Amino acid sequence: MILSSRIDRMGEKTSSEGVTAHFSGHETFPLRQMWLKKVYDRADSFDYIHKTTFTNEDAIAEFGVGKNMVASIRHWALACNVITEEGAPAGSYVITDHAKAVLADQGFDPYAENPTTAWYAHWWLAGRGHRATTWRWLFNFVTSPTFSREDLEAPLAEYARSLDPNRKLSMATISRDIETCIRGYRATINAP
Repeated sequence: MILSSRIDRMGEKTSSEGVTAHFSGHETFPLRQMWLKKVYDRADSFDYIHKTTFTNEDAIAEFGVGKNMVASIRHWALACNVITEEGAPAGSYVITDHAKAVLADQGFDPYAENPTTAWYAHWWLAGRGHRATTWRWLFNFVTSPTFSREDLEAPLAEYARSLDPNRKLSMATISRDIETCIRGYRATINAP
C-alpha cells in the first residue's frame, strides 16, 4: 500500500542527534488561542513565573480552567517557547524574548488574533518539537496526503525508539498524542 510505505520509512530520514521523544503533558487538550497569553500575563515584573503558579490551589481560578487544563497550558507554553527554565531562578520559569515581542500589551499580537501568531506557535511545535515529538515528526517526515491515527502509530513508535532505544513506550500514550495533534488542526464538526 502506498500510504504505509510513505509512513514506514519516515524514521530513516531523520537525524536523532540531541532529540528526545516527548509524548505527554498536554493532558489530551489541543492548544487553545488564549492559553499562551494567559501564561504570559502571569509573569512578575522580572518576567518570572513561579512553577507553583501551575500547581497551587488558586491555579484553577486564575487560569479559569480545570486542573488538567492548567497542566496543559503549562505544557503548551513550554512547547511554544513562551516560557523556559533556561536562565530562570530555581523553581521558576522565565518569559522568553520571543513571547515578549508577540504577547506584551504593546507587542505584535497581544491577544493572539493574527494568523501569524498561530503559524509561529506551529513552527515551534513542528519545527523545534522539543516537547512535541509527534508534531515535529508528522509535519516534517510524513508525506502521505491522507492518513488516520492508526496509520501513524507504529511508525511514530519506531521513530521514538530510534531516538531512545532504551525508553519504554506506551502505544496508548502515542495514540493519544497523535489524536491530540490531529484535533489541533482539524476543524471541529458540530453534531446535530
